[in-house]
Amino acid sequence: MDKFCPKSTKKTVHIKTINDSNYRFLMHGKGEKMKKSVRKKGWFKRISAVIMAVALILSGLYIPDGLFAVKAKAAESMSATWTYEDTNDKMYDSNGNNVTKLQKNSGKLLNSKGDELVIDATSGKFSSNGSNAYQTNNGTVLTFPVVAGAGNCTITLKSESALTVSDIELDGMEDVTVQSKGSKIYEITGYVKKNAENVALTIGINTYLYSMQIDSSTSAATTSAAFSADKLSEFETGKTISAEWSYDNTISDNKTTIQSGNGTYTNSDGDVLYVDASSGKFAPSSSNKRIQVNLKTQLTMPAMGDKAVIRLTAYKNTCDDKDENEEKVKDISNILGKYLDLSGRVLEKAECVSCAANSEDKNYLDLEFVCYLTGDEGELTLNFLNTTDGKNNYIKSLSIQCEELEKTAIKGTVTSSSTIPDGTCVVATNKTTGLQYSGEISDKMYSIEVPVEDTEMEYELSISNPAYIITSDITSVKISKEASSEVTADITIMKLSTKTVSGAITGFADDYDVSELGIIFSTDEDTEYVPEVTIADDKKSYSAKVEEEVTYSVALTGVDDYEITSAHSGISYTEDGTLDITAGLKPTYAVTLNLPDEPDLTDKNVTYTYTDKNNEKYVYNFSSQDSIKLREGSYTLTLSGDFMAQPYKIKSGADITVKSEAVTQNVTFEQITSWSFAAEFKDTIQNEVAYYDGLTLDTTKG
Repeated sequence: MDKFCPKSTKKTVHIKTINDSNYRFLMHGKGEKMKKSVRKKGWFKRISAVIMAVALILSGLYIPDGLFAVKAKAAESMSATWTYEDTNDKMYDSNGNNVTKLQKNSGKLLNSKGDELVIDATSGKFSSNGSNAYQTNNGTVLTFPVVAGAGNCTITLKSESALTVSDIELDGMEDVTVQSKGSKIYEITGYVKKNAENVALTIGINTYLYSMQIDSSTSAATTSAAFSADKLSEFETGKTISAEWSYDNTISDNKTTIQSGNGTYTNSDGDVLYVDASSGKFAPSSSNKRIQVNLKTQLTMPAMGDKAVIRLTAYKNTCDDKDENEEKVKDISNILGKYLDLSGRVLEKAECVSCAANSEDKNYLDLEFVCYLTGDEGELTLNFLNTTDGKNNYIKSLSIQCEELEKTAIKGTVTSSSTIPDGTCVVATNKTTGLQYSGEISDKMYSIEVPVEDTEMEYELSISNPAYIITSDITSVKISKEASSEVTADITIMKLSTKTVSGAITGFADDYDVSELGIIFSTDEDTEYVPEVTIADDKKSYSAKVEEEVTYSVALTGVDDYEITSAHSGISYTEDGTLDITAGLKPTYAVTLNLPDEPDLTDKNVTYTYTDKNNEKYVYNFSSQDSIKLREGSYTLTLSGDFMAQPYKIKSGADITVKSEAVTQNVTFEQITSWSFAAEFKDTIQNEVAYYDGLTLDTTKG
């Protein structure tokens, strides 16, 4: 039976990306006549799946009325080692017999502390060599214990034969790497999968193992970034923990710069910032009161709790133009992703909420980022991707403040005339942050733990199983500190009747990129169900679940040059059916391009390039001014080829919108009289004659 709301083993709320179609969510809006369609959602553009929350809901769990708080729990860890010297007399088969060999059977190995390593040799062999190692053959499975709620994990093997990622299989771990540490030591690192109680390692080669060790921790951190011990001991719900680093702190190993390598940067409180400058540079200067941070440098901060605020004072080339008074950046939406990046396994969502000129030095900007976290102990990494001028960045300070938010509960009864599948959840979506939390329906009851912030938050309720919708009037609730009691929302849900439609997909050119192909079933009818569409890996067939007797229209996404030319509207099903989809190129319309007389481009080999403004993936090149044809859309024109030898650039008219008919585009030029290489020139020219905005660059001898 399908599970729609997997349980977490922790009391904090976790949100993870789910690609399984079972985990599609509905955003409800009662009484609205609106076209429903499948859309990619989420705070990060690079996320293509719907984000879902996973929360621990234990049947019969008592949650006190009102706001409740818990002492913030420090990360727990567990370590166990099995060496030949310590374990060679403590091997047992599945019947409890003390043995020296396991083959075509299973058993366990105990160390002197009683730690148990489970060994499955039904397809392999695990045998004492009588002196210093265990013969371990291909197919042997070693199952290691891990700490409850484990995050990061390291398995260390001393092996006679070399080990690589291709020589092992791991069940219960992901993002696995294998590194040789010398002296026959191999370190296997990764993250324990949610809810995994152990980690099973399958050896894919024949070798001798001298020792086996596992280290696991509930922390998701993998670097030495850390808050000071004194601060950690005082951290609890409702309080904050913070750290700040500036230009006068201390680099590890008494160095003055970190470059082409890694290191730590420790402030006077003992808080540690981990610096990865393997492809960058980190150079503090007390005399200049700044830190030089080259592009590709990564700064990792400790993080814990539910919410973090990061503040960064950085040079003005960190982001785009400020307003007329040089006080506030006009557009902060592209700072994360274009110039900076925030990442980490404990990170759910990050948003730049402010960027303004520093009050003491107008050459610097004060940036503020709000991050929502999983509640686990871990870390956040700030990556310096780019600057507006392509030069290095400089920062004066970097700080992080973390908070464990108080929690309350949304709970109530669930009434349904049909049987509700096990694992189905009620989902609460925060309409401000977009984050989702869930509680499993059990005995016709549900309870969802949600954080409480200083400002009132509204949560939209929905059902995790897409075959069910809420039919009662209550579809949203509000949470605030003022309303300290739990919120009761009794709901009634109804099961929808769905049918499966499937078919072939044809019509695309063989060389056309269909990697982002999507299919949307949309309707004008008043229904909450969003059809689930699955497309085959080869993009040549699909299947979809649609609501019975609802009329749909079908459209393509991710292939902007094509549209459906076969039947695709007025589609309705009372039983499972077939709908083949044939795609054809969209019509194009002539663009009459008018250019100035100067410079004279007659007989010049000019390339006219149009880039789709809504998706830079779509670029169209034309070799003749008279052959330009574009489909509907908005585009930006650039000129190259022999035009680069002219000291001119487009002044106006580069943007054009095409809509259902031929269009005229009037472009004006501006003569170039000065050239800035530092800010604009990005290429390398060597052993040739080239042009840069009309400037001839002869590098045949350089």
